[in-house]
Amino acid sequence: MATYADYFVPGLTLLTCETVNRENVLDSDGKIRLLRTVLNNVRQQHAFRMMAYVFLRNQLHLLLAPGAGVTLDQIVHDMGRRFERDYAALLGMPQMARVWRRTYAAHKANDVDEFAVMLDYVHYSPVQHGLAPRPEEWLHSSYETWVERGLYELGWGWQEPESVKGRRWG
Repeated sequence: MATYADYFVPGLTLLTCETVNRENVLDSDGKIRLLRTVLNNVRQQHAFRMMAYVFLRNQLHLLLAPGAGVTLDQIVHDMGRRFERDYAALLGMPQMARVWRRTYAAHKANDVDEFAVMLDYVHYSPVQHGLAPRPEEWLHSSYETWVERGLYELGWGWQEPESVKGRRWG
């Protein structure tokens, strides 16, 4: 069975971005696809390794490791601006819409134990926010990837994991 240590890489950071006024901007498959496309384009310009993600209705959590010479500010700025531009176009708005708060939260995983907690936190977030009764029922996360890798077994997250109790990032 896989372990968290099998996947830990230095530089991993839990990034949380929230929408302005916590509006439910990511409330459709089309908007989620748009966000995925934007993130893939930003990753081509600013190399980073995305280990885990969850897209909630009014925020996102990314567990990523920026490449050499790349900063979180570059990633967040470009992701935000591109999404806002393309979101406005998707909705037929005449100008860019301000979607994301300009500030974000970032917490670095200094070791395997912190990485494990962050990975669990990301994947349990939809349950914690009342969006799904179980992690596997929220389709907008990397949870299934980690099941396929053997890190999570059936039943993980059906009860609040000890690793995330009392944890709040963002």
